[in-house]
Formats: sequence, C-alpha cells, structure tokens
Amino acid sequence: MKTIRKKLFSAVCAGLFLPLPAKANSAIMIWQGTDVSGVVSADEECPLTVLHEDLTFQITDTPDSSFGDPDSFRDYSSTVIAAYTFHNPSDLHVSARLAFPFGPLPYYAYPRSDEDYSTVFEKEREKYRIEINGQPADVTMRYTWLYGRDYDTSLDLPLLEDSYHTDEFLRPDTPVTIFTYKPVLSEPEKASHISASAVLSGDSSEVRWMLEPFRGLTIKESRTEASVWASEEEVHLIVLGPQDPQEPSWTFTDAETDKEAEGTMVLENTETTTFLDCVLAAKKIFPDMSDHDWYNIFVGSLNASLEGSRLYTNSFIEPVRHEQIMRWYVYTLEADPGETLINSVTAPVYPDVNMGYKEPVYTYTYLLSPASTWKEFGTLDVDIRTDLHLLKTSQPGFEQTDAGHRASFEKLPEGELSFDLCTVSSPSRKNNSGWLYAMIFLVPIVLGILLFFLVLAFLLKFIFRKKA
Repeated sequence: MKTIRKKLFSAVCAGLFLPLPAKANSAIMIWQGTDVSGVVSADEECPLTVLHEDLTFQITDTPDSSFGDPDSFRDYSSTVIAAYTFHNPSDLHVSARLAFPFGPLPYYAYPRSDEDYSTVFEKEREKYRIEINGQPADVTMRYTWLYGRDYDTSLDLPLLEDSYHTDEFLRPDTPVTIFTYKPVLSEPEKASHISASAVLSGDSSEVRWMLEPFRGLTIKESRTEASVWASEEEVHLIVLGPQDPQEPSWTFTDAETDKEAEGTMVLENTETTTFLDCVLAAKKIFPDMSDHDWYNIFVGSLNASLEGSRLYTNSFIEPVRHEQIMRWYVYTLEADPGETLINSVTAPVYPDVNMGYKEPVYTYTYLLSPASTWKEFGTLDVDIRTDLHLLKTSQPGFEQTDAGHRASFEKLPEGELSFDLCTVSSPSRKNNSGWLYAMIFLVPIVLGILLFFLVLAFLLKFIFRKKA
C-alpha cells in the first residue's frame, strides 16, 4: 500500500509541474549595456594617491533598444565624466602608466558586419576624452580578451601584455599543418544527413586539433572524434604541434539511421606554416590593434574553446567576436614631487534597457571597486544630471537638486554604483496576457488531474480494505 501511495503522489506532482506555454508576446525584455569603470594603475607600485573624485553622469538621452545605423549610434550623447585629483606625496618624480578600461560595445549597438563595426567603432571613439590638467593626454588604444564574465581588475589588467603571451602549448613558432579535404560519398544525394568523423589521437601535450567547419564532438575515454557534415565543399583539418603529423582515420555515419555510410575524404592539399602566421592572417578587424594584442586575444579565445584537451572548437575563420574584446586607453601621467593635478576621463555610458515596462527602465552601472587599488582614496562626489526620474540606487545618500541628484561620500563606498532611471516615477509592467490565458487554460486541467488521482487513491484504498 505504501508503494502505491508513493506512486500516486509522484503522479500528482508530475501533473502539477506541467510545462507552461511560452508567452503570447514573447520578446527580448532586457538589452544589455556596458559597465563603466574608473582609471587604474598599470604599474605594480604606484605612489600616487587620489585626494578626490568628481563623478558626473550627463544623461541627456537614452539608447534605442537597437541602434539601426551608425549615424543613430553616433548621435547618442549621454556620458560619464570621472575627474580625479591625483597627488604625488613622494620626494621623487613619478611617471605612472594608467589604464582606462571601457569595455566592448553594448549589446544593442552590435554591428551586422566587420565593415559596420569599423564605422561604428570610429564614431564611438570620438566620444572618449582623457585630459590631464585640461590638456589632451597622449593615449594608446589596447585590447584584451574578455569572455564569459564581468570585468575584474585583478584578472583583466595583467592581460595588458607588451609581448606574446607565454602559453603552455601555443607558441608563435608552434608548427601548424593544414589538411584540406573534399568529402566524396557513394550516395551524394544523402550528403545533408551524413557526417564525417575524424579520430583525433596523440598526446594532448604534443598535438592538438582544429576542424573547419566544425559540427560536433564525441569523447569516449581516451578517444576523441570531431565531425563535419559530408555536404561541405571543403574541410580543413588543422594539426598544431608536430612537424610531420599523421592523417587521421575518417568514418561516415548516416544521422537518420545511425548506421555507417560509404564515403572517402579525398586529400586535396597540405600546407605547413606557424601558429603566428595563422593568427595574423585571421586579423580582419581593429586595424590599429597591435600584433601582440591580437595574438594574445586569439590564444585566450582558443584556450576557452578547448574540448577534451585535444580539440579547439574555435577556428581561424571566426576566432573571436566583437563582444569578447575588452578595450583600453593606456597613457602616462607625470607628477613632480608634491604635485597635485587633475586627470579627467569622459566616456559614453550605456545602460541596461529593461523593456518589460510600458516605459523602459534604464540601469546604469559604474564600478567603484577598481578605485580601491590606489594607495589611498579620499572623497567622492556623484552627480546624476538628468530630467529622468531616479527610481533607486545601490548607494544611499542621494538628494534631489535642480540638475538631478547628488551624493557625497567621505570615503570610497563598499560595492559598486548602480541606479535606475525612467521617464515616469512609477513605471508599470507590460500586460503579458499570454500568462493570463495560460493560467485560465491550465488551472482547470491541473485541478482535474488532481481530483482524478484523489478519487483513484480513495477507490484503491477502499478496494484494498474490502479485500482485507
């Protein structure tokens, strides 16, 4: 009887957790912006102290959920200005290398092609200004790898290397052999559902592989297989490591029947080169990017895609996307003994856009934590100059002013700064009628299932008692 009750209870629970249908008006509700951070020192030991920081948000307009063309992106004018009052307390002349991270483009500004990106990027870069005592600073644009996480000074600053990254496997002179194949089937009409798999062997500390184009990967104990569709006109199998690699064995499988198919990989060309040459040949965007920045980004991209210790699922065709690249301005600040100077940084500010309200809610984030890396940090004033309504802030103490809102801090606050703005003081959520219809439809069904199992449990209990 206990077993029957347990089964009945499980069945009732299963009925209560039926999958709900999707919303009738499904759409992207939140568009991601880009967090803003302050200036950090690129030198391990920097004696400069920050006496004061004025942080001013000039929110003159809000972004569209998606910029339609480079001109609309260019016209966006909201900025944040961080003005640091630096002091050199030492008896020595200080030449400090500073780095200002300004991240990738926001999600809603991503271009449709490399050509669009170059245009958008050039227009956006005009909005950045770095000044020292009112004079433009001599800046250098730098790039690092950023993927799968938020900006972290302790992790990202060390990536600003001035040489090729030292990797345990990938080196500029690592030999690369490119095998070019053409799939040939006995039944070419079935090519769209027949896969060709290469068995990748060898010690992963000595040899690794890439497959272009890449379909899938199977790992069974020490055996690794990478596959492509046999409908591809050309397949590149790239071997990294050995000087004279052996060709892998290939098998063909019909995806519809899961049975072996007849086919041959015909070797059309073999090319030998180096890893550095392959990396530089794949450099298509960011014309002003240094070779070592591009190389280090490429290495980061490949290592993030390493599967089963043998296969890189990224390739030389599209090794990295725009949103995976962190951008920096690096410049030098000179300070005489006892000198105090002002370093100001102006940058566009890109909020997250929550479209789940009738009136969109814009969330702005400024990373305060990197400022803790300075030897000393004094006071902070924050001004939010806008006509929009301030809904909430992550830091207390904001008061309304004629220009917007203002807060003053005697020391660097704990945590980051974020705040929500909207055109109205109390935004209302959109009426997602799909959920209402779903509940109207599902509630009677769930109640009916529950009632059915309750009646069934009562009848079974009555039958067992009668037999007893």
